[in-house]
Amino acid sequence: MDNESEKPLDPKRLATQVDLWSYESYADDEPSENPPTLAPLLSARDVVEAVMIALNDEAKATRHSRILVLGVVDQGEVIERLLRLGAQVSYHDPAVARIDLLDGETLESVAVSDDLLHSLDCLLIMRNDDVFDWQRIANETRLVVDCLSALHGIKGRARVVTL
Repeated sequence: MDNESEKPLDPKRLATQVDLWSYESYADDEPSENPPTLAPLLSARDVVEAVMIALNDEAKATRHSRILVLGVVDQGEVIERLLRLGAQVSYHDPAVARIDLLDGETLESVAVSDDLLHSLDCLLIMRNDDVFDWQRIANETRLVVDCLSALHGIKGRARVVTL
């Protein structure tokens, strides 16, 4: 890879740790006019496991980690799972102002600022949309788990883990 910070997860390692035998990378697919919101073979469990592995590689536990999710999919199941693991989760999605969690709590979409991006332990990309400033995200965050190869070809300081 051109960018040393773009370090994809090893599919064999991921498959071993999360029984993801149908792992497939979408980074080499031809770009489409309507990219998927979430790669079809990735379940919420798979995404959460990838976040846990990426954080662990940074010597961080999921518990108490500050995670921003860009894009709400699967009715917030990924967010719910991360919260159950003790992560401090917020999300940003211009199309979803708030989500109601199963425990009765409500989360509201937060504004993305440079201060927020600097404070994160991990940014999770669940939606590929032109409303997001990908270059800013690559420059201002330390760790990104990218489910959709949204940062493919974009250079920045972030270590990017692609699924």
